[in-house]
Amino acid sequence: KREFRVFVTGKLGGEGWRDPIALRNHFSKFGTVVDAYSPRNQSISFVCFSNRDAHQAAVRTPTQTYSGCTVHVEVAKPKPGHLEQSSNNNNNNNSNTSPL
Repeated sequence: KREFRVFVTGKLGGEGWRDPIALRNHFSKFGTVVDAYSPRNQSISFVCFSNRDAHQAAVRTPTQTYSGCTVHVEVAKPKPGHLEQSSNNNNNNNSNTSPL
């Protein structure tokens, strides 16, 4: 199952935007939220949508306000060496070694 994830960072107004319930409530206006979380001790959050349309709708407005806070929203990209990226690289390598 593919996840459509956005990366959320706070700009103004405190930390209320990091609350998982506030994240779900705000971002559900774009579509079905399958997960919303904020890693401990970091000023970031992630929201995962069930489909591409919801994901694209969320990032279409990069600056958003909810829970009295202004946040920046962008497409979440896997870190270098992340499992998804590694498996894509392996698939690409395998296709290059196929006989002609």
